[in-house]
Amino acid sequence: PGGTRLSITGLTGTTSADHSVAPTALYTGGSFTRDSGVLVLDLAPGASIPSSSSTSFSVSLDNPASGQYAVAPSISALNAAGTDVWLPAKEFSGSVLGGTGWRLATVAESTQVNRAQNQLSYVIDTTHAVPSGSTIVIAGMTGSTTPDTEIPAGSGYSGGSFTQDTGVLRLTLAEGVSLPAGQEIPFG
Repeated sequence: PGGTRLSITGLTGTTSADHSVAPTALYTGGSFTRDSGVLVLDLAPGASIPSSSSTSFSVSLDNPASGQYAVAPSISALNAAGTDVWLPAKEFSGSVLGGTGWRLATVAESTQVNRAQNQLSYVIDTTHAVPSGSTIVIAGMTGSTTPDTEIPAGSGYSGGSFTQDTGVLRLTLAEGVSLPAGQEIPFG
């Protein structure tokens, strides 16, 4: 209902300065705060977000000055009295503000059985071409029982390494192999 305040959090990394958001038919206005990455929109009197259909709106924010991991913002709503409305906080399904870098980076595993060998498969897509000889670094794979390992050449890469303590996988693109921008590349 009108007077509800929507807060979209997690919009970090933008180069957009703090600013007011112009009113529309849906909201009376709002504000964006860069340091906290929060966009606040106040629903207009008589406006509502129906439960049986989608509501769309847009705001403009500038991408980061350099690449960063894309962020997945969340949305929440408070009524005019400042208490939660019928909507609990929810993370959006997409990601934004990645700037130059990875548009898509997904991973899937072959098994979730403890101590079983697990084949990880990746799909990546970049916003710019990555030349042959470049090293792709995948971090955050901690907790593996796989010891430090040198990885032999495979499909598209000339070799690499996995470091158990840090959970970092490094793969070097083979000579003559590059990752074109805007094309999904599976490997694993």
